[in-house]
Amino acid sequence: MLKFFAVRDSKAKAFRAPIYCASSGIALRMFVAACNDAQSDFYRFADDFKLFELGEWDPDTGVHTVLEDRVDMGAASEYRDDASRVSELEARLVEMVNKYPALFKGAK
Repeated sequence: MLKFFAVRDSKAKAFRAPIYCASSGIALRMFVAACNDAQSDFYRFADDFKLFELGEWDPDTGVHTVLEDRVDMGAASEYRDDASRVSELEARLVEMVNKYPALFKGAK
Protein backbone atom coordinates (compact mmCIF):
# COMPACT_ATOMS: atom_id res chain seq x y z
CA MET A 1 0.00 0.00 0.00
CA LEU A 2 1.09 3.52 -0.76
CA LYS A 3 -0.32 6.71 0.68
CA PHE A 4 -1.27 9.50 -1.67
CA PHE A 5 -1.01 13.22 -1.13
CA ALA A 6 -1.79 16.40 -3.00
CA VAL A 7 -1.00 20.07 -2.64
CA ARG A 8 -3.92 22.51 -2.62
CA ASP A 9 -3.35 25.81 -4.40
CA SER A 10 -5.62 28.36 -2.72
CA LYS A 11 -5.28 30.88 -5.56
CA ALA A 12 -6.22 28.31 -8.23
CA LYS A 13 -8.82 26.80 -5.89
CA ALA A 14 -7.68 23.35 -6.97
CA PHE A 15 -5.41 20.48 -6.03
CA ARG A 16 -2.26 19.68 -7.97
CA ALA A 17 -1.77 16.13 -9.24
CA PRO A 18 -1.30 13.63 -6.40
CA ILE A 19 1.97 12.03 -5.41
CA TYR A 20 2.37 8.53 -3.99
CA CYS A 21 4.72 7.74 -1.11
CA ALA A 22 5.38 4.88 1.27
CA SER A 23 4.82 7.14 4.29
CA SER A 24 3.66 10.56 5.42
CA GLY A 25 7.22 11.34 6.47
CA ILE A 26 8.55 10.87 2.95
CA ALA A 27 5.83 13.09 1.48
CA LEU A 28 6.48 15.77 4.07
CA ARG A 29 10.23 15.66 3.43
CA MET A 30 9.62 16.18 -0.30
CA PHE A 31 7.22 19.07 0.41
CA VAL A 32 9.63 20.75 2.85
CA ALA A 33 12.45 20.49 0.31
CA ALA A 34 10.27 22.15 -2.33
CA CYS A 35 9.19 24.84 0.15
CA ASN A 36 12.83 25.79 0.63
CA ASP A 37 13.83 25.74 -3.04
CA ALA A 38 13.92 29.40 -4.08
CA GLN A 39 13.08 28.38 -7.67
CA SER A 40 9.82 26.62 -6.74
CA ASP A 41 6.32 28.06 -6.60
CA PHE A 42 5.99 26.60 -3.09
CA TYR A 43 8.80 28.90 -2.00
CA ARG A 44 7.81 32.00 -3.97
CA PHE A 45 4.10 31.80 -3.11
CA ALA A 46 4.31 29.92 0.20
CA ASP A 47 1.03 31.26 1.57
CA ASP A 48 -0.89 29.73 -1.35
CA PHE A 49 0.00 26.05 -0.89
CA LYS A 50 -0.98 23.35 1.63
CA LEU A 51 -0.13 19.64 1.66
CA PHE A 52 -2.89 17.10 2.34
CA GLU A 53 -2.88 13.35 2.84
CA LEU A 54 -5.82 12.03 0.82
CA GLY A 55 -5.77 8.26 1.29
CA GLU A 56 -4.14 5.00 0.23
CA TRP A 57 -3.58 3.25 -3.06
CA ASP A 58 -3.07 -0.46 -3.54
CA PRO A 59 -0.64 -1.00 -6.45
CA ASP A 60 -1.74 -4.66 -6.76
CA THR A 61 -5.41 -3.84 -7.36
CA GLY A 62 -5.19 -0.21 -8.49
CA VAL A 63 -7.83 0.73 -5.94
CA HIS A 64 -7.76 4.08 -4.18
CA THR A 65 -9.18 4.32 -0.66
CA VAL A 66 -9.98 7.95 0.07
CA LEU A 67 -9.93 9.26 3.64
CA GLU A 68 -13.25 10.65 4.88
CA ASP A 69 -11.39 13.64 6.29
CA ARG A 70 -8.28 14.82 4.49
CA VAL A 71 -5.24 15.21 6.74
CA ASP A 72 -3.94 18.78 6.65
CA MET A 73 -0.16 18.46 6.85
CA GLY A 74 0.51 22.20 6.83
CA ALA A 75 1.12 25.19 4.62
CA ALA A 76 4.29 25.81 2.66
CA SER A 77 4.82 29.00 4.65
CA GLU A 78 5.10 26.92 7.84
CA TYR A 79 8.02 24.95 6.41
CA ARG A 80 10.07 27.72 4.84
CA ASP A 81 13.45 27.84 6.52
CA ASP A 82 14.32 31.21 8.05
CA ALA A 83 17.79 30.89 6.52
CA SER A 84 16.13 30.82 3.09
CA ARG A 85 14.30 34.03 3.92
CA VAL A 86 17.51 35.69 5.06
CA SER A 87 19.22 34.67 1.81
CA GLU A 88 16.31 36.06 -0.18
CA LEU A 89 16.45 39.37 1.70
CA GLU A 90 20.23 39.57 1.29
CA ALA A 91 19.87 39.03 -2.45
CA ARG A 92 17.25 41.77 -2.64
CA LEU A 93 19.49 44.13 -0.68
CA VAL A 94 22.44 43.49 -3.01
CA GLU A 95 20.14 44.09 -5.98
CA MET A 96 18.99 47.41 -4.48
CA VAL A 97 22.56 48.51 -3.70
CA ASN A 98 23.61 47.73 -7.27
CA LYS A 99 20.55 49.42 -8.76
CA TYR A 100 20.68 52.56 -6.59
CA PRO A 101 24.34 52.97 -5.50
CA ALA A 102 23.91 56.69 -4.72
CA LEU A 103 21.36 55.86 -2.01
CA PHE A 104 23.84 53.61 -0.25
CA LYS A 105 27.00 55.67 -0.72
CA GLY A 106 28.86 55.81 2.57
CA ALA A 107 26.55 53.27 4.27
CA LYS A 108 28.27 50.68 6.44
